[in-house]
Amino acid sequence: TTADRVVSTTDGITSDFITRYGGKDGKFITITNGYDLDDFRDLKVVGHQTGSRFRIVHAGTLGMERNPERFLKAIGELLKEDDTMRDHVELVFVGQNTPFRDGRTIEDYIAQYDLTNNVRLTGFVSRKVSLEEMAYSHLLLLIIGDVPPEESFIYGISAKMYDYALAESPVLTIAERGA
Repeated sequence: TTADRVVSTTDGITSDFITRYGGKDGKFITITNGYDLDDFRDLKVVGHQTGSRFRIVHAGTLGMERNPERFLKAIGELLKEDDTMRDHVELVFVGQNTPFRDGRTIEDYIAQYDLTNNVRLTGFVSRKVSLEEMAYSHLLLLIIGDVPPEESFIYGISAKMYDYALAESPVLTIAERGA
């Protein structure tokens, strides 16, 4: 309420702030996220992977509402139906993983859905390594999660979408409707 200007990354956030705090003309503005082409110029891996495994990469933090359980369950069921596919699918989760709202961890789901030999967890890595992992994928996975309306961050756009766009792989998104 005391700021001269408030910058948001989506029109949805800007509109919400105007509604919540009153719209003093020009106080609330939108500047969208973007990317820096220089970050992609010197990557060790350029282009899509051509190896024998279909490589699905999620880059970024998972935890709380950003939960891959539905996705891991679907992949687990697919591999259970056709065990020969186990040698052809690789899931890579790049970044930090913390417990989810249900108290479980990604390792719990990996074990539950029998995906131990198909999943690689990198943990925290540098931005450059993360971009290389994205560039070396067949499919990128974006999980926004199910956020209760009272927690209101549902109308944001994940900044990783801009990096994903430059990686030039298709993106599978698990999210609520909205920005």
